[in-house]
Amino acid sequence: MTLLEQIKMCRLRKKEEIFVIAGLAKQARLALQKEKTSRIEVRNGGRKYFILKTSRGPEIYSRPIRYDLYIQDENELKLATNEMAKGGNSKSLLNNITRASYTFVQDIAAYLDIFESGGSKKTLGTFFESQISVLINMVTGLEAKSGSIKLPGLEEKVSWDLSVKGKTRPFLFVATKTSTRERLSQPFVQKLILSKALKKPIRAILVVIGDVQRVKKKQIQHTFTAGQFLLYSRFVERLDGVYYMDMPPQADKLAKDGLLMPFKNLLNDLPAFVL
Repeated sequence: MTLLEQIKMCRLRKKEEIFVIAGLAKQARLALQKEKTSRIEVRNGGRKYFILKTSRGPEIYSRPIRYDLYIQDENELKLATNEMAKGGNSKSLLNNITRASYTFVQDIAAYLDIFESGGSKKTLGTFFESQISVLINMVTGLEAKSGSIKLPGLEEKVSWDLSVKGKTRPFLFVATKTSTRERLSQPFVQKLILSKALKKPIRAILVVIGDVQRVKKKQIQHTFTAGQFLLYSRFVERLDGVYYMDMPPQADKLAKDGLLMPFKNLLNDLPAFVL
């Protein structure tokens, strides 16, 4: 089975499958190293990134990868993975989980960009969903499932990326997005529909990799729309948490106001969501 086929079939849910996640990411990194890609360093919004570029044949570029979040040393990444598997909530562990999680998903993303650019978006989304599901099980001991909720008295259903049935609370709904460049409104609208149809408060969160993209060959831009986010939060429905691996610079004020949070906060917040 090819690496692409393995990634496409990713439907991981158990905490011990973090090593499957790490193994797939390692295969992706090795393939990129074998391709002998070169790096282009870029900056935007006070953040430093690199872009991978093929060194032979037609020029193909990866998405931007943030330097201070990406673990380049393979031994350091292995130690962080083992630490994740053991669990805990120390400050160093939370930082390691954030960086290791970002590294895994960006290794897969870069592999797809370079080798499978035609259909990488949906495939990466599937992988990211699996990664978040594994982390949820790791932190809470509960299984996050994908599926849909049938609305009372209607034939229609509302789909969510993941849902977790709490120990004493109803479901927590989790939307996962590689970026909010498209369909930012979706989780806000879904929460509104569910809360109205089920006639009870609904808990829903959004987890995002980041909102940065390459433009032209050696430039990048952050695509997060803070104004739209505020409108959805105020006039549609406020989400119970929005967590970013790579926080966009446009979100600095929203982060200060508590509307957006760094990814490591998710690991602290999850147990309270599902008690």
